[in-house]
Amino acid sequence: VGVSDFELDFFGRVRSLSEAARHDYLASTYGQQAARSALIAEVARAWLAERLTAAVQQDAQAVHEARLMLVK
Repeated sequence: VGVSDFELDFFGRVRSLSEAARHDYLASTYGQQAARSALIAEVARAWLAERLTAAVQQDAQAVHEARLMLVK
């Protein structure tokens, strides 16, 4: 007959292992959420920087064209 996998947990070792596994799971879940949030923030920052750079370039082009019109 087979051996049972039942173990008496007199000193709370199994409960402590389960609690540690739960904490590890939560830490990895929160870590994933933090990484996802950081990535989203970085993409938004890069997009905004690109949009601002494009706006400055357009303004500079308009100023340059206005100067050319004055010279003519």
